[in-house]
Formats: sequence, structure tokens, C-alpha cells
Amino acid sequence: MEPFKAESFGFGQTAVQLNKYQVDDVSHKFGGGNVEANLWLPAAAREYHISPKIEDYVLVPVPAMWTSIPNTNGDSVTLQEFLRFNPEMGMQSFKTFRGKPTFLEHDNKDYTKAKGVILDVFLRPIKKFGNGKFYKLVMLLAYDRTKDPMLVNTILNGENNAYSVGFYYKAYTCSICNKTVGSGPRDQPCSHTLPRKGTYRQNDGRLVYRHCHDVVGFECSSVVNPAYVTAISPILMDPSSL
Repeated sequence: MEPFKAESFGFGQTAVQLNKYQVDDVSHKFGGGNVEANLWLPAAAREYHISPKIEDYVLVPVPAMWTSIPNTNGDSVTLQEFLRFNPEMGMQSFKTFRGKPTFLEHDNKDYTKAKGVILDVFLRPIKKFGNGKFYKLVMLLAYDRTKDPMLVNTILNGENNAYSVGFYYKAYTCSICNKTVGSGPRDQPCSHTLPRKGTYRQNDGRLVYRHCHDVVGFECSSVVNPAYVTAISPILMDPSSL
């Protein structure tokens, strides 16, 4: 069975031009670890047709998703699912976004149209909401000024600050009846939800959405209309001005 595709939105933080700013400094501030982009970026650049030089990029930290909270498209991912180890990828599910391309408005059919790359991704706890139950998926998005200088300028001036992640999932469980769809070739969706059906509220007030399983990230895009309000960035980091 072909995997389902989901898009989940958020807003970016301040963008940073990396020609004078150390990417590891940004990584420690928003994620807590070292980014190895200098090692693998040249190889990725050949495939994505982007610059191999880290200094050509603007970096945008984006809280792309919150665990267990559905977006307007009807998709959610639990913390346990993000932490699940994917043996095919050799890493935990949330890390599968790392090294994937960034795009504009999900124009992702051809990865040579990439506008940049996801340098790294982290799970960070939400400190002032949910008593520690929820985490945010923070992505360090890099956009190549040499590939699309007009787009990068709109990111730097704050005109474009909304982002949307794309991920595949093999199955989902209905939030209402707990039926799992996609685990077998003859699975039929329940009456509550369908693939790509948005989140909605029943007459009794309960939200209908999908708990996605076996998640694999494949991109993140700059978009006009996000579905996750959290994926907006008020922070733009421009090292060239520092």
C-alpha cells in the first residue's frame, strides 16, 4: 500500500544569514546540539542543485509541529511516534526530516527545484502549556540566496514567515472510534475521517482527526497559508548584519 501524504504548517522565527553566523551557535540556541551540515551539505547540494557553501544560506528556526495536537488538515503525530526508531531509515522518526529539501509552496515533485535544505531537527518540550505532555518539533531550515534571492529577501524582511512540513505516514488511527486504517490492503476508512480530510468538530464537541503512524519526513516549504499556527517565525537571523 502506498503511504499517505500529510502537510503540517507553522511559522518561522527570525532568519539568520550564515555568512557571518556560526550554524552551530544557532543550533545550540534552538536545538541544543551540533549541526554537521558542513560535512554533508556539498553532497546534498549536487542532488538538490543548491549551493554547497553554508555561507550562502539564510537559516530559519521553525517550530513546525506540536506533538499530539492536530493541524487544520486533520493530521497529528504523538511524541511516541516521533521517537519511534525507523529501522529502514536507521534513525528515529523525527530525525527523518534532516537533510530533506526545502521548497516554496510544496513544489516538491522535482527535488532539483529545492530552495534549500533542512539542516537539522529537534524535539523541545513545551514549558508553559500542557504540564510537560507536549513537545514541539523545531526545524532549522536553510534557504539558498543564490538559488532564489527574491524568496530569501522576502524571508529576511518578514514578508514570508509561514512554513509547512510534508511527511508520509503508512497508517492512521481515528481520534473518535480508534479504528486504524492503512495497516492492511483491504482497510476501509471509518465514517469519521478520510485521508486528507481536515480536522472538524462533531456535534458533541469532540475533534475528528488522524493519529498518524510510521511517519517519514520528506520536505518543508515556505507557504502563504499555514495550517499550524505555531510554524510562524518572528525571529530572522541575518549574520551578515551582525
